[in-house]
Amino acid sequence: MIGVIFAGSKNNIRNVNTMKYFNVKDEFGMYLGGGLRSTGANSGQEFWEDYLSPLLDPHEMIEIDFRGIVTFSVSFLRESFKNVDLSRVKIIFDDEFDYLHSMVLNLKQKGE
Repeated sequence: MIGVIFAGSKNNIRNVNTMKYFNVKDEFGMYLGGGLRSTGANSGQEFWEDYLSPLLDPHEMIEIDFRGIVTFSVSFLRESFKNVDLSRVKIIFDDEFDYLHSMVLNLKQKGE
């Protein structure tokens, strides 16, 4: 079974039933880094600034697919989604990362 909370490509976006789709593993990488660019490659800041932010549209939904990702860090998630209206985003992830949905929601509620 697949957990759902997010799901693409910076240059390879397609509409899925009027929803944009982004596959993180294929378009960004399967090894996610820390929160800030200064901490190294594949940071949450890089994901937000270079990939996710340009895709967001206040009138469209987006599916962000994290299936196949090997690692997650709280700092990556914080930087990636701190400015995102989660009501416009659907996140998809593998079952072993089932806890991510509540983690992202908790970070948003705390204002982190």
